[in-house]
Amino acid sequence: MTRVALLALLMMTACAKREALILFDGIDFRTKTSTTRADRHAFATEVRAAGQNVAAAQKAGRYSATVYCAHTFGSSEIDWSEASAAAAEAIGLTAEGSMILQGRCAAR
Repeated sequence: MTRVALLALLMMTACAKREALILFDGIDFRTKTSTTRADRHAFATEVRAAGQNVAAAQKAGRYSATVYCAHTFGSSEIDWSEASAAAAEAIGLTAEGSMILQGRCAAR
């Protein structure tokens, strides 16, 4: 590799934008918030490997949902489903070990 190509590669790597890593009780949970086209206010957030720390997983899921509502509707207000509003220990995990939180963005 020529010096110019190497320098260009290094510059592109240095300028690449990286998302800030947000840890919950020291754990980087993978989350995914999804919705349907018919009703974008209603959502479900999956937190993978929630069994590592159920309370921290709930915080991670709530954070992901809050970001979704704030970016999509301009408000972080959420009406949580009864099951998702429960204490973290009361929320069941899927067979794969994920936690599913459901709610509705309250913004109009």
